[in-house]
Amino acid sequence: MQDINTTLNELNLKSLLLLRQLDKDTYHDLHYDNQIIATNKYDAKKTYKKNKGYLPGVATIADHIVYLENRDGNANVKVEQAGTLSRAYELLSNESIKINRSRMDAGSYAKEIIDVVDNNSKLFYIRANKSTIVFQQIKQIEQRQEIELNYKKYQVASITFKQFYQERNYRLVIMREKGDSSQIDLFTQDTMKYRTILTNNCKSTEKEVIEY
Repeated sequence: MQDINTTLNELNLKSLLLLRQLDKDTYHDLHYDNQIIATNKYDAKKTYKKNKGYLPGVATIADHIVYLENRDGNANVKVEQAGTLSRAYELLSNESIKINRSRMDAGSYAKEIIDVVDNNSKLFYIRANKSTIVFQQIKQIEQRQEIELNYKKYQVASITFKQFYQERNYRLVIMREKGDSSQIDLFTQDTMKYRTILTNNCKSTEKEVIEY
């Protein structure tokens, strides 16, 4: 179940603009995530972290909440998220608040969600889930670059993203490091630990994409 309150979201945006916390006709970076609010209220349901609460979708620009839509604690984060994001982007557009980059975790990794994000952002960055198709591509990578992040060394590379689309110029940035055990991974058939980021940014280096 979703709790949509357009009036309060509009009031919040107008207040942020009035207080000059946001600027019209300026390109901003938007972050979206689903946040657990723990509570023992009678209608609260068990979340994926095994506590009771709600799981609202929250869009932020800098430190400011710009859109909020509540949902049951047991809701799957991907369900109806495309609609949630569509409403968020629409309200922002109505107030002439433009989006440069959108950043999201793997809870937003679904075709219908990616379509909405791409249509409303200049650039986007979405953490990708593991899949057989993607790792078949990853296994074909012949050259990787070594980088250092937070005093740890990683191997990085990029491939053309083909899981959901054939015609779009999307890029999958891959980083890997040595795993903590010698157990073979089901997808990769090696002992490395992988992380992947889907983006339409084809100009920045792998390190720049990962750091952002």
